Amino acid sequence: MKRSLALFLVAVLPAAAFAAPLKIEKGDQICIIGNALGERMQHHGWLETLIHSRFPGHELVFRNLAVTGDEIVTRLRSAGFGSPDEHLRIHKADVLFAFFGYNESFAGRAGLEKFGSSAEFVGRKRSARSAHCSM
Repeated sequence: MKRSLALFLVAVLPAAAFAAPLKIEKGDQICIIGNALGERMQHHGWLETLIHSRFPGHELVFRNLAVTGDEIVTRLRSAGFGSPDEHLRIHKADVLFAFFGYNESFAGRAGLEKFGSSAEFVGRKRSARSAHCSM
């Protein structure tokens, strides 16, 4: 348990270095992507409530696209479902909340290396639409 938590922290904390201050603009489309942590947020609206209370006149829209088991590079879906990038375009994502790293931590060092090499995901998503990405 401690080892998995340590790997999770090692994998997640460096991502904080990439995070820019959260900028929310009026009418932003906010998408939640990632694994079970993000998916379970659909059952309790505390994050949306917190952000709406901080930006009451911004008319924000939230979409939860997270699925249990998702990893940055592995997202199993039915044939014809569309890629993660297609769904972000469909929902016109301006802001992303990404919850990745926990599943990868169970693969030990190999999972950590895979997660680290996938960190370009942050930069790719930032430049995709000049979106405000929060990781």
